[in-house]
Amino acid sequence: MHNIGAGWLMTDLSSDPFLVSMIQVSVVLPGFILTIPAGVLADIIDRRIYLLISISWMIFFAVIVGLVTIAGNITPFLLISFTFALGMGTAMILPAFTALTPDLVPKSQLVEAVTLNSIAMNITRALGPAVAGILIAISGPGLVFILNGLSFIGIFFVILNYNNSRIPNSGSNEKFFEAMSSGFNFLLNSEKLLTVMLRTITFFSVGSAILTFLPLIVREEMGAGPQTYSILVTSMGIGAVIAGLTLTNFRARYKNNNILIFSIIITSLSLLGLAYIRSIYPLIIIMFFSGISWMCAVSTLHVSAQLSLPAWVRARGMSLYLSSFMGSWALGSAIWGQIAKLTNISIALTVAVIFGLIINLITAKRKLVDI
Repeated sequence: MHNIGAGWLMTDLSSDPFLVSMIQVSVVLPGFILTIPAGVLADIIDRRIYLLISISWMIFFAVIVGLVTIAGNITPFLLISFTFALGMGTAMILPAFTALTPDLVPKSQLVEAVTLNSIAMNITRALGPAVAGILIAISGPGLVFILNGLSFIGIFFVILNYNNSRIPNSGSNEKFFEAMSSGFNFLLNSEKLLTVMLRTITFFSVGSAILTFLPLIVREEMGAGPQTYSILVTSMGIGAVIAGLTLTNFRARYKNNNILIFSIIITSLSLLGLAYIRSIYPLIIIMFFSGISWMCAVSTLHVSAQLSLPAWVRARGMSLYLSSFMGSWALGSAIWGQIAKLTNISIALTVAVIFGLIINLITAKRKLVDI
């Protein structure tokens, strides 16, 4: 809901493609900067206390951006700054959350657990935009931001009542810099994790262009409103949920590497469609299939990263993986936004497709790990 509200609000404040792309950058750039130290902290201190502090940070900034927006004092700089602050909270939370999953289920159920988590996330991608579009049309994005803050209060109480007695490394004797150094040493000696990070960078540096330009395409090139924007993002979420529900059977028949290649092809076709089609019904179909490819790629890369990591370095390893995910997304969004500013959105998306096919072809020989 926040991403829909922020993306649409920025098109209210400015039609500059680069400024609009900075919303996506501010969402994910903190992940590139902070997930590694966040992963170290999640491995060496009590994860429950750590998560409660991080969630409190999210509540504060989500409510503040809502109040400032409702008061009519929001500016492009403030919107980017507040979104960056929320991105910082997300970056701090993600390694701890992702490290919990293998501790809660046996290894034989890890694929299903990760997929189920991805389905849950994409259900919110389907429902959140639909609700946000209605609220923006009725009262503007300020209320969307406030509801985002209230949702974190719910998460706070879930973690507050969470029993983490089963977590073997909830608190460690390692010092911060010692733990960080051991995490990097593991990465340098782990061919499997390096492969996952490389394939993540090549996919998401290009795939980021979908959500970067969608609000501008809807508003500036289609002349449509927030409801259309939310419908398109909801369609992407529905595609991701359907893919998640069938991914376990699909994974039983195909290797992770083949699933990722499928995702790359569908994402490239989706980007080309987004570059040149401006009719809502074909775009709904395009976004639906982009959701399928997004789910397949995210789940496959996430599972491959989990399978590459022993328990003692899991949060740090996942933070390195998440850093490559966030960093490539932020860099891709900024680059494609600048290209669009110098040319136009259609050219920027076409360049992204060509670049993506080349770098994915180069890295295809690096095979992902399977169970």
